[in-house]
Amino acid sequence: MAGESTYHTMLAGLVDDLIDKGIASEDQNAICVFFEDNPKLKKLGTPMIVRKSDGAFLYATTDIATVVHRYKHYNTTKAIYVVDKRQILHFTQIAYITAKLGIPVELQVMDFGAVLGQDGRPLKTREGTVVTLASLLDEAELRAEQRIREEGLDVSAEAIETVKRAVGIGAVKYADLHQNRQSDYQFDWDKMISFKGNSGPYLQYAYARIRSIFRKGDIDFKSFESQTLTLSDESEINLAKQLLRFDECIHQATENRLPHILCDHLYALARLFSHFYQHCPVLKADEQTRQSRLLLAKLCASQLEKGLAILGIDVIERM
Repeated sequence: MAGESTYHTMLAGLVDDLIDKGIASEDQNAICVFFEDNPKLKKLGTPMIVRKSDGAFLYATTDIATVVHRYKHYNTTKAIYVVDKRQILHFTQIAYITAKLGIPVELQVMDFGAVLGQDGRPLKTREGTVVTLASLLDEAELRAEQRIREEGLDVSAEAIETVKRAVGIGAVKYADLHQNRQSDYQFDWDKMISFKGNSGPYLQYAYARIRSIFRKGDIDFKSFESQTLTLSDESEINLAKQLLRFDECIHQATENRLPHILCDHLYALARLFSHFYQHCPVLKADEQTRQSRLLLAKLCASQLEKGLAILGIDVIERM
């Protein structure tokens, strides 16, 4: 990964190139891009300074140089910037300038909202400092262990370290990803690390619950196969329909770069499985129905596992 210093030697020549091509011009000894031929950018933003009056370069200059460098050295044709939504204008301006330079790199901006504290302001510690990711994840693991013990879940002493890490870190990831990425959201530990509602731990518990069915029936989950899938109860049909939406959901989430679409699907799947399990006996059903419902349960668990893996969240076999 190239650091900012990689582009320092390019900056002076880049500014000269912007001037020579009529993209930038001098104003009060500074070199600026005024976006005169782009009414929308001219109206929305102030001119972009690429060299200050004292000769110093700015982040904007480096950002332009980065695009040029990546195209020339790595033959980059497309770049996606994952940035705070307040930086949309800046990178829209960068895309305009690089296009005017003749650099055929498609720049796309994936903007995201802010994580807010209970006071509705950007999340900070009690001391007023910015929360670090390391401290956040450490706290998540501690709270996950506490919640696991409070719920009386089936986690052995030997497995607690692995499980609390998977639950805690998974909860943080899911809390962020299940929001529309463009919206601000309020950080809430109680909702985040909960085995109820739309949360990472709830989905992990749903997976573990399915695995427990196979253990109770002394059935090997991985090797289980059945050619029989007969759907008669409404809850079975609704669960099967949700399973069939997975590919479309993945496509929509990928095309729109909106991971919350996948989160919504998995949450709906877990809820429908819970409803199915409450209304349809599995292990105590007649043999044909039992095989069908075991297959439906396995398909559900496999899809939960695959979907959570896409989100970077581990599943847990026993809870």
